[in-house]
Amino acid sequence: MLFSLLLFSFSLTFFSCDNPMVKAILPDKTKETAKDKNDPQPVNFFELIVNVNASDTFRLPIRDNTLNDLKIDWGDGNTQNYTGSPTARTGVPHTYTEAGQYTIRLEGYTLSDIVPGEGGVLGFGFGSNIITSSTYGVLANRQMVTGIGGNLSALLGGLTLPDNSYLFAYTFYGCSNLSGDIPAGLFGNISGSPAEGMFRETFYNCSNLTGSIPAGLFGNINGAPAEAMFRETFYNCSNLTGNIPAGLFENISGAPANRMFQGTFRGCNLTGSIPAGLFGNISGAPATGMVNYTFYGCSNLTGSIPAGLFGNISGGPVQNMFRMTFYNCSKLTGSSALMPDGTTYLYHQFSSATTTHVQECYSGATSLSDFASIPAAWK
Repeated sequence: MLFSLLLFSFSLTFFSCDNPMVKAILPDKTKETAKDKNDPQPVNFFELIVNVNASDTFRLPIRDNTLNDLKIDWGDGNTQNYTGSPTARTGVPHTYTEAGQYTIRLEGYTLSDIVPGEGGVLGFGFGSNIITSSTYGVLANRQMVTGIGGNLSALLGGLTLPDNSYLFAYTFYGCSNLSGDIPAGLFGNISGSPAEGMFRETFYNCSNLTGSIPAGLFGNINGAPAEAMFRETFYNCSNLTGNIPAGLFENISGAPANRMFQGTFRGCNLTGSIPAGLFGNISGAPATGMVNYTFYGCSNLTGSIPAGLFGNISGGPVQNMFRMTFYNCSKLTGSSALMPDGTTYLYHQFSSATTTHVQECYSGATSLSDFASIPAAWK
């Protein structure tokens, strides 16, 4: 069995979506009730805005061998109830007869097995490993997407998941024409422990997203760090501006994990200062690549690096743990990173670190007050 999911008082278990022995017990939709318009709960749909030419076919990126019960409103007067399962990465195609901008609304659910490189339980997503697939036509498909709205978590059908691994990984990977703000409720009221690759490369190279990162975007995720959980989440989102929200990762606590925040904000045009406690309550031995490239190229970040930003970490240095973390953060002022005591420099805490561990951590961060004293290995 690939995975078992609890659907409130219902259950859904399946082996392989192309297996004739698939059995599912699905929720009784007759028991659903309409929500009051003032109910603060997230909406129960997700929307994509696409720009197409006449006769263009847009392929909704539903992954192969998924379990689906989707109501699709294509935005041109056509609707579709989709209960099939794509194969050969064809997605769910729809051809538009007239050029224009259309809002596609999805309701229901789309569920998949966890496939690193493509995604997790959520069956929707562009997936980094299919970028060159000619059968899917995904590169052209991505360029049609110009906006998003609603709640992606709604497409999980209300499931409480036993494993959040790769859940929203690669979802909008390479959607470089996606513009506007990131919707505040995009991931709903998601909660639970961090999991491997959970938000890995979610907005990778979405270079036309604007505005600031919404506070509370990642819901109530809490618990110990997981490998690559926020790896390159906003990679090259070069038009994101504003402050990094305080508390964005505040409920993360425990020992560092490999590549947990690798390149999270790499190439972003974020302004303001780095909030205290951004990475929660991290403590323990450092992990490989844990914060390498995290703020790489964030040349408009200002203010000082908060004391204790990386928690109470101790032990021997490991490969790439602080590689290029603040590379070219030229407007940061005050001292370089300090331990929680506010006096011990990070480079003193790891005095034996070499370029293998901390290469160019502070390269280009020349406005730091102690830049001249930072050991050469760190810059």
